[in-house]
Amino acid sequence: MDRFEQIKKKLNEKGLEYNPPLSLEEVEKFEKKNGFTLPDEYRNFLLKVGNGGEMIDGFDLWQLEGLEIDRETINVKFPLTDCWVWEDEDADEEEIRKVSNGNFELIEVEGEGATWNLIVTGECAGEMWFFTSFGVQPTVPRRGFLDWFEFWLDGNGGEDYFFDQD
Repeated sequence: MDRFEQIKKKLNEKGLEYNPPLSLEEVEKFEKKNGFTLPDEYRNFLLKVGNGGEMIDGFDLWQLEGLEIDRETINVKFPLTDCWVWEDEDADEEEIRKVSNGNFELIEVEGEGATWNLIVTGECAGEMWFFTSFGVQPTVPRRGFLDWFEFWLDGNGGEDYFFDQD
């Protein structure tokens, strides 16, 4: 069983509903409209598993057509390779604004003012990062979209994303 079939089986076992997969034409139309190519793991997830749906803790993985893409910043290099808590520093607004370069939100963690974003440019392209109003950080260990999604699907989300499980 390939990885995408395994993910679909887990979703079914947990009773989680996902929108039908997208066609290649739909994905390519989105990419052309927004001027960038989706990371392979996420792109294949959309094509083989589904176009967004519910996560085990009540949050929703956004549908492709619901993503808010800033065409001015999506192709600009994501500036970080490690976590940054600007609340602890004397960072200016311009430095903080650069964190929005090269990524987009996939999940809003309601009530917490936080999001899970997929990095699309720079050294961390393909990784999932946690964004808050006071800082950002990758998972520990670092995870691409599929590893991040399966970790969550297996019931290990939340703070466990920030501790080495190996």
